[in-house]
Amino acid sequence: MNSQNLTDKLRVLRDSLLSGLIERDTPIRLALLAALPGEHLLLIGAPGTAKSELARRLRHAFRDATYFERLLTRFSTPEELFGPLSIKALE
Repeated sequence: MNSQNLTDKLRVLRDSLLSGLIERDTPIRLALLAALPGEHLLLIGAPGTAKSELARRLRHAFRDATYFERLLTRFSTPEELFGPLSIKALE
């Protein structure tokens, strides 16, 4: 696959992810940048800024992609995400 063909495919994917979203080009580009090498992405921002929608759309762009979504609040604790943080708590 030549680089122009890959560039065109990425442009089509980016445009597809962007469809119906306003001013989300930068988060979409960053999400693709993280997804292509298989890295993680943490989206932080105000409610209603399409973070979850972008993550859901991105998951469908890749075959056999895994997906994790968790709503965090100021009361969320690390244990909610990672489990007990001490050996004693594991027992």
